[in-house]
Amino acid sequence: MTVAPFKCGPDYIDPSYHALTAGRPCHNLDSWLVPPEQIPGILARRSVGADLAVIEGVMGLFDGYAGDDDTGSSAQIARLTGTPVVIVLDVRAMARTAAALVAGLRDFDPRIQVAGVILNRVGSPRHAQMVTRAIEDGTGLPVLGALQRDETIALPERHLGLIPTAELGRWQAWITEVRARVEAGVDLDRLLELARTALAQGAGVRGQGSGIGYQGSGIRAQGSGVRDQESGMPAF
Repeated sequence: MTVAPFKCGPDYIDPSYHALTAGRPCHNLDSWLVPPEQIPGILARRSVGADLAVIEGVMGLFDGYAGDDDTGSSAQIARLTGTPVVIVLDVRAMARTAAALVAGLRDFDPRIQVAGVILNRVGSPRHAQMVTRAIEDGTGLPVLGALQRDETIALPERHLGLIPTAELGRWQAWITEVRARVEAGVDLDRLLELARTALAQGAGVRGQGSGIGYQGSGIRAQGSGVRDQESGMPAF
């Protein structure tokens, strides 16, 4: 399966990880530097030849260049491209509060479709079960899986953020380890089912969909979306 990676905003460090993982260039979707109406077309053109596309968000889901609209935010990219959102939520030191955060993100802007949740940094299987029940019972949204907290796979950082993959590092070993954990902890088949619920917007081409995810409680955006072009169906 060929994956086309994308990144919200002008970031260049995170895309280096996406490109290494996907084996093809990661392209930016920046509605501040590029006219918003051109974003769907960029997504469509840069996804040619891929089976799926993944978009990483930026900061929090609704965080952009101002406090009174969504310009430059992950939410705006999701809205412009008809992209359902999967929230990747850091649930360390919380349980039922996670449901309140998810409900707020789901309801804050009715133009955004929040499709599901992936739990990040869970403390134990019991913790994952507790948070999953709270979210699914409290919001009706599906929890697609959970990744356990483990500092041994934390990526190295410095003042600008993550260390770019152009520098020496054990990047391939890290990718292999994280891939195994995602395959074991996340229901990828269900994620792909959500992918196929996306609606084409802007590009005028059926099957041009995408997905964005959000990590943390207003802390950091972590991409989490896929897109299906081979089936002719909209995708996540």
